[in-house]
Amino acid sequence: VLTAAAPPELRAVIETPAARLGICSAIAVAIAGMHLVGIGVGKWLPAFGAGASLALLALLIGAGLALGANPGPATDFVHAAYAPPLDANGAILWSTMVFAFAGAEGVALLRNEIEGGVARLVRAIALIGVFLVLAYLAGTIAMLSILAPEEASRLSGLPDALSLGLARLGLSDWAPAALLLLAAALLGSYGAWFGASARLPLAAGLDRVLPAIFAARDPKTGAPTAAILMQTGAVVALLVVSQADANIRSAYDFLVAMSALSYTLPFLFLFAAYIKAQGETAPAGAWVTPGGAVSARAIGVLGFTV
Repeated sequence: VLTAAAPPELRAVIETPAARLGICSAIAVAIAGMHLVGIGVGKWLPAFGAGASLALLALLIGAGLALGANPGPATDFVHAAYAPPLDANGAILWSTMVFAFAGAEGVALLRNEIEGGVARLVRAIALIGVFLVLAYLAGTIAMLSILAPEEASRLSGLPDALSLGLARLGLSDWAPAALLLLAAALLGSYGAWFGASARLPLAAGLDRVLPAIFAARDPKTGAPTAAILMQTGAVVALLVVSQADANIRSAYDFLVAMSALSYTLPFLFLFAAYIKAQGETAPAGAWVTPGGAVSARAIGVLGFTV
């Protein structure tokens, strides 16, 4: 995204593996520094990114509506094929879609630092889930109104749609600002995940699965210092591995494939445990699934299947 927004003279420099590694590592260290100060500061970037995401969605839908009305959508929705391909590309598409909808549950890792407890988290995640479905549907339709499917790519489809849509509306001078807005949205998501994921080593330290140092919090900020530092080192190490190929598309595919696989497999255990837990009596005052065990098992089976 930053490459697309950069002036032509800087684009060639940014696209080099060394520059990409340096920029991405610097971003990781900066976000880690914000979370080391405490969640009160660490949440600034995710909050700003959320606002940028909403503005970007509104911009994309507005451009799609305007171009869909005149001169007409770039995609022939009436005669389009909607059946997913039953091949390797179809499997990749399905896994990427599932991965795209994942993430909202990460807020549960911060349950001990959020007022209202599990009941508030469940309501928030439910609302986020509904919003994500609507946002992805509207955003995809808008994007295909601007770009034909064969013109979109997995690496730059959204930036291309934004740039092309604004150009066709005579607003091409605003394209760099829109791309910077997209970069801010992605950084916000990155910052949110960075803070939430750091609580996993913290939990492992509390359960004595990892050394006790990971259970320690900074007495002033409450930040899990060791967990954040370990995560920063792991992120930089993954960046080094991903940049071993000079092709930016290959690096992107490597990170997406690795993330989708490592992220989704644990859900099999989580949903299986959720189904099994329905045979036990919930502790007094604990949140229980609306509809009881039957509803919970249906949710568990659906999640496991997906």
